[in-house]
Amino acid sequence: MKVLVLDCINSIDYIETQKALGKFIDGINTAGGDVTRINVNDLDIKPCFSCTSQSSFEYDEKCRCEDDMNKLYPLFRESQSWIFATHVNSNNSVDYLKNLLDRMEPLFQPIYLLDSTSVTLPPDNKIDGRMILLCSYDKDSENSAKKISDYIDSISMLFSKVSIENILFDVVELDPKKLELIFSAGISFAENGTN
Repeated sequence: MKVLVLDCINSIDYIETQKALGKFIDGINTAGGDVTRINVNDLDIKPCFSCTSQSSFEYDEKCRCEDDMNKLYPLFRESQSWIFATHVNSNNSVDYLKNLLDRMEPLFQPIYLLDSTSVTLPPDNKIDGRMILLCSYDKDSENSAKKISDYIDSISMLFSKVSIENILFDVVELDPKKLELIFSAGISFAENGTN
């Protein structure tokens, strides 16, 4: 199984969250997964300019905004499973993740049928597989982490992916036992999509 990991964690400030993501990836590798990890913080991904709301807009396989996001679309398409990793702090700062999620629309290109009001997707536009969020949070940011989790679940439906139970944890309470549980969740994610 090809797995794309979108690491939106600031590694300098959130070393414990990086450890948790590393354990999850170790679990996937142990189960035979093929992981590609992208550090989103190192990329230039601009905010969405809402091009699709323009009447002259035509869908394409890439975004009109010329930045690093266009390099990611092929990786999304060739990976069965996607993992999004971030940390939520008291400022609710998840800009890297937000920009990334907002710019995923070129992966979802609806086909409007002229003879009806329905929208269908041709088979090659469906991106089957699994999707999960690994999100740590500061003690006062648990509700924000849950909102991000709900948003990830809604995106999984858009892309016809199975949303696996997201992994949310208080970074202060991360101990070796929890890290082992995260490792086991990685194995389970790769083997059967459950945790």
